[in-house]
Amino acid sequence: AGQKRTPSQDTSSQQPACLPPRRPWIEMHTDVARVTVNVALSAGGGAGGSRGRGGHLVGVFDGGVHVILRGLGDATVHSSSLAHGVTRMWDRAERYTLILFFL
Repeated sequence: AGQKRTPSQDTSSQQPACLPPRRPWIEMHTDVARVTVNVALSAGGGAGGSRGRGGHLVGVFDGGVHVILRGLGDATVHSSSLAHGVTRMWDRAERYTLILFFL
C-alpha cells in the first residue's frame, strides 16, 4: 500500500482537478482519519468525467482491487485504513471530488 498521509498533507482535497501531465492518477494509499467520505462532483464513468476516460475510484477489498462505480453526487464512505486510489485519466479528462475526513 502507499504512504499514510495526514489530512493536511492529502493533496487530493487541495488540488481541484487532475489534469495530465500534472497528476493523471492517484496512487494507492490509506488515510489517517477514522473514516473517509468521498463525494463524486463529476458525472460519468465512476466520477471520471466520461466513460472510457479513466479516473475511477478503486479500493482493495474482498481479496482484490475493485472499481467503485459512482454517479454525480454519490458518496463513498469507508474506513480510512482501506487502501484506495484513482485510475489513470485519458484525453484531458477532469475529475472533481469532495473529500471529508472524520477523526
